[in-house]
Amino acid sequence: MHLPLDTLLAPPVNARLGRIIALISLVLLPTTWVLQAQTPDSDGPRPGQWDNMISLPPFLVEDDGGQPWKVANLEGIEVLSRSSDTLSKTIVDRYLRLQAMVNLIYPPDLQPSSVVPTVLVINDPKLQVTTSRELTETLQRQLKINYADKSDSYIPVYHFWDQDTQVMYFVIDEFDNNPSPVSFTPAYFRFMLETRTPALPRWFIEGMATLIETVSLPVPPISRRLYNFGNDAATISWSDPVDKVSVQPFVWQSDAATKEMNSLVKMMAKSQGVAYLPDQFQFLTLQRILKIDSLDELEMGEASLLAYQAALFIRWILDPDPRELSAGGRENYLRKPMASDLWKFVERCATEPVTDKLFKECFGQSMSVVDTRLRGYLPFACLASAKFQVAPKTTPEFPKASFSTASVMEISRLRGRLERLETVYVKTEYPGVAEPFVDRARRTLQRAYKLGEYDDKLLAEMGLCEVDAGKDAAAKPFLAQAVRLHVQHPRAYFEFARIEYARLIEENPELHDATDQLKIITGILEAGLRQKPALSTSYNLLFEIWLRQKLILSPDQLAEIDQGAALYPRNFRILFGAALLKTSQGKFADARRLIDQGLHLFTSEKELKQLSGLQEFIARTKIE
Repeated sequence: MHLPLDTLLAPPVNARLGRIIALISLVLLPTTWVLQAQTPDSDGPRPGQWDNMISLPPFLVEDDGGQPWKVANLEGIEVLSRSSDTLSKTIVDRYLRLQAMVNLIYPPDLQPSSVVPTVLVINDPKLQVTTSRELTETLQRQLKINYADKSDSYIPVYHFWDQDTQVMYFVIDEFDNNPSPVSFTPAYFRFMLETRTPALPRWFIEGMATLIETVSLPVPPISRRLYNFGNDAATISWSDPVDKVSVQPFVWQSDAATKEMNSLVKMMAKSQGVAYLPDQFQFLTLQRILKIDSLDELEMGEASLLAYQAALFIRWILDPDPRELSAGGRENYLRKPMASDLWKFVERCATEPVTDKLFKECFGQSMSVVDTRLRGYLPFACLASAKFQVAPKTTPEFPKASFSTASVMEISRLRGRLERLETVYVKTEYPGVAEPFVDRARRTLQRAYKLGEYDDKLLAEMGLCEVDAGKDAAAKPFLAQAVRLHVQHPRAYFEFARIEYARLIEENPELHDATDQLKIITGILEAGLRQKPALSTSYNLLFEIWLRQKLILSPDQLAEIDQGAALYPRNFRILFGAALLKTSQGKFADARRLIDQGLHLFTSEKELKQLSGLQEFIARTKIE
């Protein structure tokens, strides 16, 4: 549904605003609410590979026989484990080591952040409940298809997530005789790249996701009891030193394309005495790469070029001693940008358009100069000798996990969150077989609640489970109580506000005399936006209500508009809604700035038309 702007903006609250609102009639603001479930890692099973899920056995109430559940809490991490303390501590240690190495090449400031701790669940494959076992067995078969050379040697770790929550699910047989390495998959890196707020620039996402394919994060392998002699590294050979990021020789698109590129360089060296890429070797300019916001803007074949050239650019900056030739054939020893320059540039690209001036401010060189240098770097980056390492400045120390017996409430909440997110995954991909997963998650979450044991976190999970199942009425009392207890869970605030707003619209479509009710709803949204991540869905709903609420906004509310536009500059609905709100409040300079920003960032004809229409209205408006 699309409503004319003049039905959304405030009615005249003074003579000046009255004239503003009367003139706006053609610009439209989309107001249809659709909250789509986010799909977990893209490497999951596809249709036709879920046959075993069609005929699940009759559902029984599984007990918790076997090893008791234990919990541990570290900064930003909660652990629920059914393995021995020794193995559990080892897994936590490896997770922390992996994350520390990721931070060396992808700094924490550019990673997604949430007030909801990451949950690690560690379980024995024989002790899984029916739904989890069916799911992990299917996913493992898919892993063997996608990673045929690695799936048997690496410990399977399954990653489930939604807007503000993630769970890492380790399924590990403690008595397996083989020590196994563990690492993050490319899909997990893409999750971190794609879910950061403000959104990272497209070139950096594609470039880093491509570079990761040639990056090793070696940690000591995980040994089971048979090999547990206090020195895990002794049980398996490892070619790279642990706790140092090892960047392997670069691959240009494919092994075959790399060989073809090397042949061209050799021909160039033989004919002209210069081991340099010939001019006919296809490269996109940085000017083009850095300004693309969507791969849809590229022609066929250019998306791959963008990803590999962006990866080459990032690698060149991370390489501590890159070899490169100038176009004249001499080795180039000019100063190259540092990693800190790259992170500063990426941070600014997330919130402002890329310009030649911005590039030079961050790197001290023009885009055309760096284009030339990258052509001289590529042949050397693909050599076997081009491998390099990124090491921490000091020897890292990692906190030790201390495990204790889990309470019924902790089991309900943490295992319930895993099962809830499994349900989201199955419901998104295979809705026809999702009901047993919903039932399993609901019963796990309600186990402690029925015993009278609950807190704000469990209540939020129970409410979100019902939302994910499409049961808003059942979700409301749990979410309401969690919000009243000031739960740290941004999505709980959005969902509760969304449910209340939908009820209000159903009862009072024109929102007559609804100021007090709307104030409560916007207060809920604002409370959620003070937590990380500040959800785009919360800003969308907040802006819609303010456009219909018919009030002059306070300085704090105007600042909230600026914050939403800053966090989501590439989200058209948020940026355009912010521009409309600023216009409705007579803040024309702010509105023009947002419109100019949008005209640089968006390419859709419809979006550009709406921005231009608002721009023309502001230009015609005369204030007496």
